[in-house]
Amino acid sequence: MKTVAIIQARLHSARLPYKVLMGIHGKPMVGRVIERVKKATLIDEIVLATPDRLADRVVFSNIANDYKVKTYFGNEEDVLDRCYRTAAEFEADIVVRITSDCPLLDPKIIDACIDLFVNTKSSYVTNNDNLSGRSFPTGMDVEVFSYEALVESWNKTIELSEREHVTLYIRKHPELFRITKLSPEHDLSQYQWSVNTAEELEFVRWVYLRLGENFHLEDIVKLVEDK
Repeated sequence: MKTVAIIQARLHSARLPYKVLMGIHGKPMVGRVIERVKKATLIDEIVLATPDRLADRVVFSNIANDYKVKTYFGNEEDVLDRCYRTAAEFEADIVVRITSDCPLLDPKIIDACIDLFVNTKSSYVTNNDNLSGRSFPTGMDVEVFSYEALVESWNKTIELSEREHVTLYIRKHPELFRITKLSPEHDLSQYQWSVNTAEELEFVRWVYLRLGENFHLEDIVKLVEDK
């Protein structure tokens, strides 16, 4: 069984343009995300899945080369199609979907989601599901799903507005898929740690300044509560 982490990235962002390239103590945000994903132990391959535009091709090819990961360039708006074709290209049995605006992502949570997926024989595992409420901080988001579930979603999701969201079909049809959620010991849904604004980016930089590069969820919680 091959487990492929697909990091969804693009240059253009409505709220904070080019945020994935913004520096976090000497490295671009997307580079920090790659580093966090690489610390997970249950992933076989990492792929940057980006829009097939010239600027994205040039920038993300260079980043992928620097961080020694693979790339796939696909449809910008149809993100479901981009994810599906990436998974097919790299022969994934298990897909781990990560977004590039989560530079504080805990690799232990990635492994826990994969482990839960395998042990429960689920179709889909998440630790943050908008349809059922959040419990982990935003920015710790991980989704794990089977290639078969992805194919079914790709075949049955028709509206482009829905194809912008890779796993929406799965989450809307619990009668068709075995869905499992990873929950933390305590509710941490009050924390917003993904990056969509300049203020959130400054918070992330502060965390890296205080904690360095080797930290986990509990370290950030303690830092925030102490300060």
